Amino acid sequence: MDIIGWKYYNHAAVPVTAPHEEVNIVPIRNKTIWKMDGRPIMARWTSNFDCGYETSWYYVIKDSEFDIQQLKSKRRYEIKKGEKFFDVKRVEANEYIYEIYKVRKDFFNANGIRIEDFSVFKNRTLDWGKYIIYCAFLKDTDEVCGYARIEDRESYYDFMNLTVNPKYENKAINAAIVSGILKNINDDLAKGKYICDGSKNIFHRTNFQHYLEKYFMFRKAYCKLNVEYPTYIKVTVALLKPFKKIIKSMSDNSIRMGQLTAVLEMDRISKECKSCE
Repeated sequence: MDIIGWKYYNHAAVPVTAPHEEVNIVPIRNKTIWKMDGRPIMARWTSNFDCGYETSWYYVIKDSEFDIQQLKSKRRYEIKKGEKFFDVKRVEANEYIYEIYKVRKDFFNANGIRIEDFSVFKNRTLDWGKYIIYCAFLKDTDEVCGYARIEDRESYYDFMNLTVNPKYENKAINAAIVSGILKNINDDLAKGKYICDGSKNIFHRTNFQHYLEKYFMFRKAYCKLNVEYPTYIKVTVALLKPFKKIIKSMSDNSIRMGQLTAVLEMDRISKECKSCE
């Protein structure tokens, strides 16, 4: 069953609305959400976007113009260093699909992770034409050393991912790419559009959101996290709570335990958010 305003993602029902838009929770109240295709085991959504006070959940956004002169000298130096080595250009994904794959391969190899064959990756990226792709070209050789994928969702930009060849990180490639993106969309930022790097990250360990705040004046837009389950999952979650620390200790070596840890953490945060009402 299709549920208007919702989609199935990674065992959960999640809204397709923008972070600042009100979510249709009627399917939650009448329980039809559990009949949607995929049979989700939980539903999660946010409310009270950018409420103006600190909560336990947030999105990381930039809704102001990018002005390098507003940054501290150390931040300006890092950005200019990256711009010295790289040209960041908006490209068509299908024209650089192999170069993008190579960057991805270099990144995963450096982290000891196996990557799919190029043919598999190419088939998975057939719909990338709907995204905005930025590539960082090394000025000396024109080699593609990193890329970012952005989706224009009319009222905001979704910063989906940024991947670089780790050997170029000391040349400030990340700073060059983010700076290039912000310069390209600056007029839209001035008109009230924002770019969002997603919500609080509790599953993947990364400092990227902090990096965006520190170097590019992104900010936390606080909101409330809501989580709901079908009855049988609600009972299971309640039974597992006393073992949260044990489950978390096993999460480094098990994807399933990592996912379960994330569910228990979101459950805790959603209850904290409810206590603020």
